[in-house]
Amino acid sequence: MATRHIEVLPYDKKWKQAFLDIKVELETALGLKPAPGALALSIEHVGSTSVEGLAAKPIIDIDVVVKPEDVEAAIKALAAIAYEHREIVELKAGKLLIIREKKA
Repeated sequence: MATRHIEVLPYDKKWKQAFLDIKVELETALGLKPAPGALALSIEHVGSTSVEGLAAKPIIDIDVVVKPEDVEAAIKALAAIAYEHREIVELKAGKLLIIREKKA
């Protein structure tokens, strides 16, 4: 097994703005409930970069929750803006889409 190098950096205030920028992009593609026709129930900054003052890997983790009946439409909307679908997690509130960062 190859050893992976993981970089952990001191907290960076830019992470919050990076999330907000990505959230706007996701909201534009998916819409955010209760807006008519919206797919996303919530779009949240999660993981270590969301905790102010905490050192973290410099990767912005975001949860996007959709209703079960909106999964396929959400996957297509995210693919249209170059996000790659990886998996779906079942939640009481809906389904959480796991996506990869944008394709280069």
